[in-house]
Amino acid sequence: KALALIALAFILFGWIMDRYGMIPALIVMFLVGSRAGHEFKLIEVVILTVLMSTFAVALFVYGLGLPYQLIQGWN
Repeated sequence: KALALIALAFILFGWIMDRYGMIPALIVMFLVGSRAGHEFKLIEVVILTVLMSTFAVALFVYGLGLPYQLIQGWN
């Protein structure tokens, strides 16, 4: 079950990133991927999602200058 959820999280990330942007894709990836663990505490997952998404956007979009759309339709 855990391996399937991790694989699903990556597949959904790619599909959502192309259609809706980086931030929605990261949110879904973290939420689905966190279900693969034995313990799931929503507040911890939400905090992790916010922190890791902020870090990813800062690193890839602003730090490296990669042309990812954060949310589809926003520039």
